[in-house]
Amino acid sequence: MQAVVTWRHRATLGAVAVALIVAGLVWRLVPFGLPAFWLRNGGGVLWGAMLFIIVAALRPVRAGLVACFLTTSFIAIGSEFFRLYHMPWLDAFRQTLAGALLIGRVFLIGNMVAYELGIAVAAGLYVAWRLETRSNAG
Repeated sequence: MQAVVTWRHRATLGAVAVALIVAGLVWRLVPFGLPAFWLRNGGGVLWGAMLFIIVAALRPVRAGLVACFLTTSFIAIGSEFFRLYHMPWLDAFRQTLAGALLIGRVFLIGNMVAYELGIAVAAGLYVAWRLETRSNAG
């Protein structure tokens, strides 16, 4: 889907990204007593969705949804593989809360599945929102 990307559109996506960041931090830091499966994967789903929204907000006007999806997937998978790179200073940073939240600690295939699920859900909601916006405008 190729659409005009206005500053209002980008601002809305920015607000959604901030909301997803807050939701992800709450998910990771507040003890809700959720089952281990949800604790392990819910943050990754939110992170993938947030990443898609940021890429969609920053994308060039002519870039379509497929390019946005593929770019987001490439960044998400690349960030997971980056966890296989080890240097003493980088591993020390990974042991801090900021390091764990920003770059993660260990490589897990399950994280990539969670990211892709979040990206897919965000892409679907984005398409629905754009279609709704277009129908209300016309």
